[in-house]
Amino acid sequence: MEDYLIIYNPASGSASKKKLEEVEEYLTQKKVRYKTLHTKKRGDALEWGKEAAQNNIKAVVAIGGDGTINEVVNGIAGSETGLVIVPTGTANVLAKELGLSKEIPQLLEKSLQETSRKISLGKLTINDHETYFTMMVGVGFDAEAVHELSLDFKNTFGKIAYFISAAKTHVTGVLKETKVIVDDIEYRCSFLVASNIKRYGGNFIVTPQAHIEDGELDFLMVTTRNKLKFFKALIYILLKRHLRLKEVIYLKGNFVEILNKNHVQLDGDYTGKGVSSIKSIKNTLKVY
Repeated sequence: MEDYLIIYNPASGSASKKKLEEVEEYLTQKKVRYKTLHTKKRGDALEWGKEAAQNNIKAVVAIGGDGTINEVVNGIAGSETGLVIVPTGTANVLAKELGLSKEIPQLLEKSLQETSRKISLGKLTINDHETYFTMMVGVGFDAEAVHELSLDFKNTFGKIAYFISAAKTHVTGVLKETKVIVDDIEYRCSFLVASNIKRYGGNFIVTPQAHIEDGELDFLMVTTRNKLKFFKALIYILLKRHLRLKEVIYLKGNFVEILNKNHVQLDGDYTGKGVSSIKSIKNTLKVY
């Protein structure tokens, strides 16, 4: 039985392929037993992650985008199988939050030396379906913008596609009210982010007090449904001045319940529309 499982998404680009070659070369030099699997469809990384945990594989090396990493996380969460994240162009946000090296030897040496830590995860429940997440969940405005994105448009324009869709949603859409409960107090907002990390959408520091190991989530709400005031709040978020606005509420907690049906996105991927809840699970993922 191999000690390491490498899960590689070929759709993640030529840079990722080079990373794969570096990983395989380094593990071969160290005489480590490993197996490499190439994903072909959504769900492959999740299934292989589950199998790795069941077979007590020491570590899963994830090479791909945020979606690949999220599937692996959902497969191994709560087990003693550790995760090695190889930063690529589309998966750098979590890597930055964890302070990971971009150099393959340094990344893999941590696992070889058993230098690991346990991080917290969020868990989203929507329409009775549960999903772990490493970064954040958005409810309301941003999730609707993600929902409006076509896959072709996203693949063509990359991260910019989200901003274009958000602008279109703001101009042509209606800011819908979302009712949420945090610590038995009800709030009403048009946009909610429940975050496990500081960054949102790349390098925007939206929840500056978030820490991936503290066992809590950070909740940011924009309360206004006035389009002009909402646009002002978005600009202030980009400028890192949003916490001073009266239209912005910032809380820390372990659980939030969304009372009415609304659009939901998880780590930038559209999840669905429904009644949902989000909670933090402390020390549930082993990371090298």
